[in-house]
Amino acid sequence: MVKNNLNFKPPNLEEIIEYNPLTISSESLIINAINRMNQSRIISLYQDSSKNKMASYSSYILVLEESKLAGILTERDIIHLTASAIDLKTITLALLKVKGE
Repeated sequence: MVKNNLNFKPPNLEEIIEYNPLTISSESLIINAINRMNQSRIISLYQDSSKNKMASYSSYILVLEESKLAGILTERDIIHLTASAIDLKTITLALLKVKGE
C-alpha cells in the first residue's frame, strides 16, 4: 500500500466557522442582498478577531426578520431567480420562500 505524504491536516471546527456572518433584513430588496454579498469584507476565522484575518466575498447571506433567522439566500438561489426572470430590483426577500419549512 502506498502512503500519501501530503501531510494533510483537516481543519478544526473553530477554523472554519464564520463568527460574524453577513445578515440583511427580510424587508430589503433582493438586489441589495446581492450587492452586500459582492462587497469585499475582512473576516476573522477565529473568535479572537486579531487572528487570521482575510478578505472574502460571501456566497450566502442570512435573512433576518425581527432579529430572528428567517432564511438563507445563497448564490444558487440567485441563479434560479435570475433564470426565472424575476425583477431583482423590486422584490423583497420577504416575498421569497427562503424559510426552511
